[in-house]
Amino acid sequence: MNIVEWQLQPLARKSSVSGESFEPGERIVCFLIKSDAGELCRADLRQHELEGFTPEGAVLGRWTREVKEQEDEAKEAARQSIQSSEELFLSLFEEEQSPDHEEDVRALKHVLALMLERKRVVRRAGKVQDGVQPYLHVRSKKTYAVPDIELSAVELMHVHEQLGKVMV
Repeated sequence: MNIVEWQLQPLARKSSVSGESFEPGERIVCFLIKSDAGELCRADLRQHELEGFTPEGAVLGRWTREVKEQEDEAKEAARQSIQSSEELFLSLFEEEQSPDHEEDVRALKHVLALMLERKRVVRRAGKVQDGVQPYLHVRSKKTYAVPDIELSAVELMHVHEQLGKVMV
């Protein structure tokens, strides 16, 4: 699978905390978590469940989604997947990261920027300087400093393996 084709899994149908089904129209909070075992996982829960939620690992990204009717979801799956990827990308610049996860976040920023550039959500805004590629977020007109890193085949396979658990 090509790295720029990865897409976030669709919203879960049930809460990761309570196991209860989501209802259409509900706003759901989504988390990308690196477990203590080093694997990426996703948790979806209701806003009011945040108080009792303790992620089992480091939160790398956080965004919100609205639950759609299943028929509507099927029609909007591609759009929502891009939107979820966009929200995850933006959240990586908002969340304060532990130095222990800096390399993982750098790789995620790089991979998501490449994917979103292909979908015309972001575009390059200048040349690489000091190992940073500026990207313009088209909708907000805000520029983000994305690490310009080269992933070895081993690193790429590791990122692919980890993201494969939370991305389609």
